[in-house]
Amino acid sequence: PEQTLCGSDDMCDPAEGGTSACARGSYEAGEAPICCPTGVKVELYEADHYPWRADYCADMPPGAVCGSNEMCKSSVCVDGICQDSFQNDLERCDDSGDCASGGGCGVGFYSVTADRVCCSGGAPTMSLNKPDSAYSDDYCTNLPEQTLCGSDDMCDPAEGGTSACARGSY
Repeated sequence: PEQTLCGSDDMCDPAEGGTSACARGSYEAGEAPICCPTGVKVELYEADHYPWRADYCADMPPGAVCGSNEMCKSSVCVDGICQDSFQNDLERCDDSGDCASGGGCGVGFYSVTADRVCCSGGAPTMSLNKPDSAYSDDYCTNLPEQTLCGSDDMCDPAEGGTSACARGSY
Protein backbone atom coordinates (compact mmCIF):
# COMPACT_ATOMS: atom_id res chain seq x y z
CA PRO A 1 0.00 0.00 0.00
CA GLU A 2 0.96 3.68 -0.39
CA GLN A 3 3.35 5.23 2.19
CA THR A 4 4.44 1.77 3.28
CA LEU A 5 8.15 1.17 3.81
CA CYS A 6 9.58 -1.21 1.24
CA GLY A 7 12.80 -2.80 0.08
CA SER A 8 11.91 -3.54 -3.54
CA ASP A 9 9.21 -2.94 -6.15
CA ASP A 10 7.85 -6.45 -5.45
CA MET A 11 6.77 -5.26 -1.99
CA CYS A 12 4.45 -2.68 -3.63
CA ASP A 13 2.13 -5.09 -5.40
CA PRO A 14 -0.73 -3.33 -7.27
CA ALA A 15 -2.99 -6.32 -6.51
CA GLU A 16 -2.58 -5.47 -2.82
CA GLY A 17 -3.35 -1.76 -3.31
CA GLY A 18 0.29 -0.82 -3.90
CA THR A 19 1.86 1.01 -6.80
CA SER A 20 4.69 -1.23 -8.06
CA ALA A 21 7.31 1.47 -7.37
CA CYS A 22 9.55 1.43 -4.30
CA ALA A 23 11.70 4.54 -3.93
CA ARG A 24 12.64 7.34 -1.53
CA GLY A 25 9.59 9.50 -0.86
CA SER A 26 11.36 12.87 -1.01
CA TYR A 27 14.78 14.26 -1.85
CA GLU A 28 16.14 14.40 1.68
CA ALA A 29 19.22 12.82 3.26
CA GLY A 30 18.50 9.46 4.83
CA GLU A 31 14.96 9.21 3.43
CA ALA A 32 13.66 5.61 3.64
CA PRO A 33 12.12 3.94 0.58
CA ILE A 34 8.32 3.77 0.43
CA CYS A 35 5.76 2.47 -2.03
CA CYS A 36 5.40 5.59 -4.20
CA PRO A 37 1.91 7.16 -4.07
CA THR A 38 1.97 7.76 -7.83
CA GLY A 39 3.55 4.47 -8.84
CA VAL A 40 6.30 6.32 -10.71
CA LYS A 41 9.97 6.68 -9.80
CA VAL A 42 13.10 8.26 -11.24
CA GLU A 43 16.80 7.58 -10.66
CA LEU A 44 18.82 10.61 -9.46
CA TYR A 45 22.06 11.34 -7.64
CA GLU A 46 21.56 10.73 -3.93
CA ALA A 47 20.78 13.77 -1.80
CA ASP A 48 23.35 12.74 0.78
CA HIS A 49 25.96 10.68 -1.13
CA TYR A 50 26.95 12.22 -4.48
CA PRO A 51 27.90 10.56 -6.89
CA TRP A 52 25.84 7.55 -5.81
CA ARG A 53 22.42 7.20 -7.38
CA ALA A 54 19.07 6.16 -5.91
CA ASP A 55 15.42 5.87 -6.92
CA TYR A 56 13.05 8.67 -5.86
CA CYS A 57 9.27 8.86 -6.19
CA ALA A 58 8.16 10.96 -9.18
CA ASP A 59 4.98 12.81 -10.25
CA MET A 60 5.04 14.42 -6.81
CA PRO A 61 2.52 17.17 -5.95
CA PRO A 62 3.29 20.87 -5.38
CA GLY A 63 5.09 21.43 -2.08
CA ALA A 64 6.95 18.10 -2.12
CA VAL A 65 10.71 18.16 -1.51
CA CYS A 66 12.49 17.49 -4.82
CA GLY A 67 15.96 17.28 -6.30
CA SER A 68 15.06 17.52 -9.98
CA ASN A 69 12.26 18.64 -12.30
CA GLU A 70 11.78 14.92 -13.08
CA MET A 71 10.38 14.33 -9.58
CA CYS A 72 7.49 16.80 -9.91
CA LYS A 73 4.08 16.31 -11.53
CA SER A 74 4.42 19.86 -12.93
CA SER A 75 7.99 19.13 -14.13
CA VAL A 76 9.12 22.20 -12.12
CA CYS A 77 11.36 21.92 -9.05
CA VAL A 78 12.60 25.32 -7.77
CA ASP A 79 14.76 25.69 -4.66
CA GLY A 80 14.09 22.03 -3.83
CA ILE A 81 10.27 22.31 -3.81
CA CYS A 82 7.83 21.05 -6.48
CA GLN A 83 5.90 23.99 -7.95
CA ASP A 84 2.31 23.88 -9.20
CA SER A 85 3.20 25.13 -12.70
CA PHE A 86 5.92 26.73 -14.78
CA GLN A 87 7.33 29.96 -13.38
CA ASN A 88 6.28 33.35 -14.78
CA ASP A 89 8.63 36.18 -15.76
CA LEU A 90 10.77 37.38 -12.85
CA GLU A 91 9.82 34.43 -10.61
CA ARG A 92 12.66 32.35 -9.14
CA CYS A 93 13.97 29.46 -11.23
CA ASP A 94 16.78 26.92 -11.21
CA ASP A 95 17.03 26.38 -14.98
CA SER A 96 15.38 27.52 -18.21
CA GLY A 97 13.07 24.48 -18.19
CA ASP A 98 11.27 26.07 -15.20
CA CYS A 99 10.11 29.12 -17.19
CA ALA A 100 6.67 29.45 -18.81
CA SER A 101 7.86 31.99 -21.39
CA GLY A 102 10.39 29.58 -22.87
CA GLY A 103 13.16 32.11 -22.25
CA GLY A 104 16.20 31.83 -20.08
CA CYS A 105 16.66 31.46 -16.37
CA GLY A 106 19.39 33.85 -15.31
CA VAL A 107 20.53 36.33 -12.74
CA GLY A 108 18.01 39.19 -12.99
CA PHE A 109 20.57 42.00 -13.08
CA TYR A 110 24.32 42.43 -12.71
CA SER A 111 24.86 41.91 -8.98
CA VAL A 112 26.38 39.29 -6.71
CA THR A 113 23.18 39.21 -4.62
CA ALA A 114 20.51 39.04 -7.36
CA ASP A 115 18.35 35.91 -7.63
CA ARG A 116 18.03 33.64 -10.64
CA VAL A 117 14.69 34.44 -12.30
CA CYS A 118 12.80 33.67 -15.50
CA CYS A 119 13.95 36.44 -17.84
CA SER A 120 11.26 38.93 -18.91
CA GLY A 121 9.45 38.31 -22.17
CA GLY A 122 11.25 35.05 -22.85
CA ALA A 123 14.60 36.82 -23.19
CA PRO A 124 17.67 34.62 -23.50
CA THR A 125 20.63 34.65 -21.13
CA MET A 126 24.30 35.34 -21.68
CA SER A 127 27.30 34.11 -19.75
CA LEU A 128 29.36 36.79 -17.98
CA ASN A 129 31.89 36.84 -15.20
CA LYS A 130 30.25 37.69 -11.90
CA PRO A 131 31.06 41.14 -10.52
CA ASP A 132 34.55 41.13 -8.97
CA SER A 133 34.98 37.40 -9.67
CA ALA A 134 36.70 35.04 -12.07
CA TYR A 135 33.60 32.80 -12.02
CA SER A 136 30.81 33.22 -14.54
CA ASP A 137 27.02 32.89 -14.41
CA ASP A 138 24.10 33.26 -16.80
CA TYR A 139 22.49 36.72 -16.79
CA CYS A 140 19.19 37.85 -18.30
CA THR A 141 19.38 40.00 -21.44
CA ASN A 142 16.99 42.59 -22.93
CA LEU A 143 17.02 44.47 -19.62
CA PRO A 144 15.17 47.82 -19.44
CA GLU A 145 16.90 51.16 -18.86
CA GLN A 146 18.19 51.88 -15.35
CA THR A 147 18.92 48.19 -14.68
CA LEU A 148 22.37 47.18 -13.41
CA CYS A 149 24.26 45.63 -16.31
CA GLY A 150 27.68 44.15 -16.95
CA SER A 151 27.75 44.28 -20.76
CA ASP A 152 26.16 46.23 -23.62
CA ASP A 153 24.55 42.96 -24.72
CA MET A 154 22.45 42.85 -21.55
CA CYS A 155 20.52 46.01 -22.52
CA ASP A 156 17.35 46.05 -24.65
CA PRO A 157 17.18 48.62 -27.46
CA ALA A 158 13.52 47.67 -28.07
CA GLU A 159 12.66 49.05 -24.63
CA GLY A 160 14.10 52.47 -25.45
CA GLY A 161 17.57 51.43 -24.30
CA THR A 162 20.63 52.17 -26.31
CA SER A 163 22.30 48.79 -26.05
CA ALA A 164 24.94 50.54 -23.99
CA CYS A 165 25.86 49.64 -20.46
CA ALA A 166 27.38 52.60 -18.65
CA ARG A 167 27.60 54.16 -15.20
CA GLY A 168 24.40 55.92 -14.25
CA SER A 169 26.30 58.62 -12.32
CA TYR A 170 29.87 59.66 -11.64
